[in-house]
Amino acid sequence: MVTGAARGIGAAIARKLAEDGYSIGILDVLDEERAVETIDAIKKTGGEVLYVQADISRKEDRENAV
Repeated sequence: MVTGAARGIGAAIARKLAEDGYSIGILDVLDEERAVETIDAIKKTGGEVLYVQADISRKEDRENAV
């Protein structure tokens, strides 16, 4: 699970982990449509990816994500 992976440094980390063979869970506050580029890049590596929209600063979101 990579938090903040819809874009930026988190997205780069998620992409690299996918290239290394890991299945990826992306957790971000942005809606899934804004993470499509990262999701598609991971899928192109043959990796599995799950997107969860959540704000880790909110207890309820953390519990729902888990």
